[in-house]
Amino acid sequence: MYKLLLSWRYLKTRYIALASIISVTLGVGTLIVVNSVMAGFTREMHVRLHGILSDVIIESHSLDGLVDPAWHMAEVRRVVGEDLVGITSAVHVPAMLTMTVRGQISTRQITLIGVDEATYADVSDFRQYVLHPENRKQLSFDLREEGYSDPASVGDTGGSRRLTTKNLLPSVNCSKNESRHAANRS
Repeated sequence: MYKLLLSWRYLKTRYIALASIISVTLGVGTLIVVNSVMAGFTREMHVRLHGILSDVIIESHSLDGLVDPAWHMAEVRRVVGEDLVGITSAVHVPAMLTMTVRGQISTRQITLIGVDEATYADVSDFRQYVLHPENRKQLSFDLREEGYSDPASVGDTGGSRRLTTKNLLPSVNCSKNESRHAANRS
């Protein structure tokens, strides 16, 4: 108790020492808060990136893709065994998109991505970003007539249009090699 009283008397007479202690306390508190926020940000970024990217990615440097993707997938299943949660194949092809905007033709470079509807949602967070509830249950790219809501609440009209690469082909211009690659995968 005597040490505390002596320390308090010292700090009351020397304001610079009191200001130093307060500033160090605020600095340490700020450092703790910033570290906590950055740790949370790092964790959130890790979770989001893990939802987009797989743990293991097998790539081909050829525009023709892997020679036999089914063999590679079977080989991964054989090596990993029961620890494998999901596996899918996807195709990323550079392409040119030509569109008319306000009466002017505009061409943009895009990456055309082809995914397997049956397995892609099992290895990514893609399912949660699909707007229609029926398309979330089983990943589907159906454009539904009733909009984005649940068909049971709106009344199922039964109509749906399918968005396929055939609908996009007139506006996608690929080189000869890329076009053959995209046609083999669709």
